[in-house]
Amino acid sequence: MPEGWKRSEESSEESREVFYRSPGKSSLIQVFSVDGPEATPYGSLKEAEKSLKQQLPGYQRIRLERFGSGDDTAAELEYVYDSEEHGRRRVLDSVFIGADGVRYAVLVADPAEDRAGQRARQHVVLRSFCPTPYCGT
Repeated sequence: MPEGWKRSEESSEESREVFYRSPGKSSLIQVFSVDGPEATPYGSLKEAEKSLKQQLPGYQRIRLERFGSGDDTAAELEYVYDSEEHGRRRVLDSVFIGADGVRYAVLVADPAEDRAGQRARQHVVLRSFCPTPYCGT
């Protein structure tokens, strides 16, 4: 993670989420497993979008796409919304199936104008992601 970022975890009976926040908390990386009846990464994002439209002021989808063919291929939802605390936000939400067969999401949220930095951070996280049982601790 970039220097100065803080790591935190939130756990419940259903899930464990890991957060990385920038100094000032204007940027966020969130990693979590995706549960639910949707069997595919794309289906998970389509379902998530239904609630995002209701919950986030100024929600606007930029794109929702699959990265390849087949049901198990990774997918990404990119959107913007208006945050009371941080202003206009851009979010990249990637869902994929890990080496352990679990669906994971990597969500990267930043000020809307920091698209290049956001893509770079997302690329590093996705390139280095590996579930602990498969990569060690």
